[in-house]
Amino acid sequence: MINENEPVYFFTRPQLTEILEEVVRTEITKLENRLTKKGRTLTREESAVKLGVSPNTISRFINDGRLTNVGIGRKILINESELDGFTKFKKIK
Repeated sequence: MINENEPVYFFTRPQLTEILEEVVRTEITKLENRLTKKGRTLTREESAVKLGVSPNTISRFINDGRLTNVGIGRKILINESELDGFTKFKKIK
């Protein structure tokens, strides 16, 4: 039902095809960005809190190659998404 207060638009088939293709391209780009988003970057201390370990353990994980340091120079930064594969570590008494 057409509402008299709403504008009515008419499109040719090629115009409609172009509009739909643009909408699909835009939505796919948004989805790709959401799926590949790395998340925020955490300091060594923040990463340690998230995993329940000491900051020295985070440094050891970086040295062992289990985590990647994305910081520059001596600054240790870790992508939060990289920590998702780790489970909470607990000390065994």
